Amino acid sequence: MTCHMTECRTVAPDRTVHHTHEALLEDGTSVSQLGYEYSGAMLDQLREQVPLPARLKTAVLRRQVDFLAGRWCAQRALRTAGFEGDVEIATGERGAPVWPANFLGSISHCDGFAIASVACAQRIAALGIDVERQMSVEVASDVRRQLATDQELALGRHGSMSPEAWLTVLFSGKESLYKALYPGVGRYFDFLDVTAVHLDADAGTFMLGLLTALSPDHPQGSTYPIRFHWNADRVFTRCVVPGSARPNAQRFKPRTD
Repeated sequence: MTCHMTECRTVAPDRTVHHTHEALLEDGTSVSQLGYEYSGAMLDQLREQVPLPARLKTAVLRRQVDFLAGRWCAQRALRTAGFEGDVEIATGERGAPVWPANFLGSISHCDGFAIASVACAQRIAALGIDVERQMSVEVASDVRRQLATDQELALGRHGSMSPEAWLTVLFSGKESLYKALYPGVGRYFDFLDVTAVHLDADAGTFMLGLLTALSPDHPQGSTYPIRFHWNADRVFTRCVVPGSARPNAQRFKPRTD
């Protein structure tokens, strides 16, 4: 199936949906987002449009609503990206969504907010998104050594970001990169297999580089741009690799000290 872009639109909310929005972005990716509450009414509304997998029939309500909200957004993002067939997004390895042929995408949810982004695989090589609430000072202190090196922490300070804000952005950005690359490389990689090599806090961009080779197309030193923006206490990150771009076109030399 070929890709045909559609117009972006905003969907009017009802009593259980706090906010919905769909858009087609300049880079050719579509995005759909949904704010919602954890209630039986919300669950029933979503189940009218999205099937609940058998493995989640006995899950707690919060898990069911989060899953369905993410798939709800994915369905609408697919339509906005130009998909014209029957929308059914299966679940694959490690719980990742299985997208229709010639399309790729990513889903994230966090505390009553879900977002999905989809693109035509003829235009975009890899795509990952993530949404997170800002870490508390205590959580940031507890997890910083699992997320970042001293050099990465220094980037945040130089960008005049608080440690908790920068670690939240960094965590989310590395999640977005993982979601973007995993479908192609088919292997797990850790937070410390990736490092931030540049940050422009004012522009809402930073660059992540691989410290570990993941595949012939994604060798050590490959770099990937991450965009981020804040909405209240949530941060949104996106990793988009254009189909014409080679990840190793811009390389950095990992430090050995």
